[in-house]
Amino acid sequence: MVINTVAKILSTVLALVNIGFITRYLGINGFGDYATVLAFFSFFGAILDLGLYSVSTREISRKNADQEKIMGNVFTLRILSSFLVVVIAPILIWILPYGQNIEKGILIIALNYVFSSSYMVLNGVFQKNLRMDKVTITEFFGKVVQVFFVAMAVKFDWGFDAIMFSVLANTLFTFLIVIFLSRKYVRFSLSFDWIYWKKFFRMSFPVGISAMVTFLYFKMDTIILSILKGSEAVGIYNMAYKIIENITFFPGMMVGLILPLLSMYIFTDKQKFTKIINETAKVFFLLVVPLVIGTLFLAEDIISIIGGEDFIISANVLRILIVALAFIFFGNLFNSILIAANLQKKLMYILSF
Repeated sequence: MVINTVAKILSTVLALVNIGFITRYLGINGFGDYATVLAFFSFFGAILDLGLYSVSTREISRKNADQEKIMGNVFTLRILSSFLVVVIAPILIWILPYGQNIEKGILIIALNYVFSSSYMVLNGVFQKNLRMDKVTITEFFGKVVQVFFVAMAVKFDWGFDAIMFSVLANTLFTFLIVIFLSRKYVRFSLSFDWIYWKKFFRMSFPVGISAMVTFLYFKMDTIILSILKGSEAVGIYNMAYKIIENITFFPGMMVGLILPLLSMYIFTDKQKFTKIINETAKVFFLLVVPLVIGTLFLAEDIISIIGGEDFIISANVLRILIVALAFIFFGNLFNSILIAANLQKKLMYILSF
């Protein structure tokens, strides 16, 4: 837990440093283009999530689970669905009214999705074996690669495309290392078990729908802004939103660590199950209260340090979004409880509502 937390904190610091480089180099409009492209990255992830990650983590955590069969089939499904993004991206470019920067960025981010989604589905293997520290450390060094790439792009004025390629460099590095490390715990090969796919889809489909709905209220705002108001509005909004987005690593990390334990104990040891939930909720409460209050008072200073004086208008946006962050913390916890309890259909209805 300590290693995970430290690595994630360092990764978050690097992510904020990265934002600082990009905002100062690209300006409000350029940063708006960058944020719009990343919103489409989330769009790709939402429509093709299929619930593979969450449900595969739950299934391999069950007693006597056939890890090789599960991961072989799930990884194959993820690879196939990822390549659909490469087909969807040019269609989006043709339909939507974007400039050249965003169009090229969407093509780059489509390729990036193939690698990112493929390695993320393997995180369940590390979660089950309580070795997520390996993933978080790998992601940290991937972020180092990205920040270095961005710094070079800024220094030598390589332009917007280089900034987008920095995201791809990060993901490709992380993908290769995670694939290598996962072989210690499970050795699987690509599997095409149609009967198992059908069975798995029945379990994962509600989670996939939930992921799509989650996208609608977390990222569709950026896409709508980009179409209706343009890059400047997107840049102002996303300066604040990126700060929130990077802080949400912690509830996501905590929930990722406890999900295998919740799946293990929910039907076998209610006392341990309840204790894990209570302790996690206490940690969230102790983090959320000072975080929200501090941000309400220091919003201008936070924006100025991270994004620069040009983005000071984003301070009030940050004050609004920090309140939402409090609910995101506990929402992550409650979502994981429903998934562990095989209640993903109820989760789908709740998130849709």
